[in-house]
Amino acid sequence: MAADPAAADIPKNTGAGTAFSLQARAAGPGGALTSIEIKDVDPVAGTFTLIAKWTKTAAALAMTGLAAAFDYVAVITAPTGGFRAC
Repeated sequence: MAADPAAADIPKNTGAGTAFSLQARAAGPGGALTSIEIKDVDPVAGTFTLIAKWTKTAAALAMTGLAAAFDYVAVITAPTGGFRAC
């Protein structure tokens, strides 16, 4: 049975309850690489800045390995004729 994607309820700035909910794109280890930052909260204007960031590094990875390494956020396919060294 597949696990559910990670999720978080963001509380209202004032009062009880949930202002909104955030959910990772999919279940699995890729969701754990996602971070969320909420800043610049302006209660008068009713605005804020939300920054969602997914971070992963891969060293000495062949082009053919990119598709598997970054499949959580990108679809990478070889062009006609395959990958070529630059």
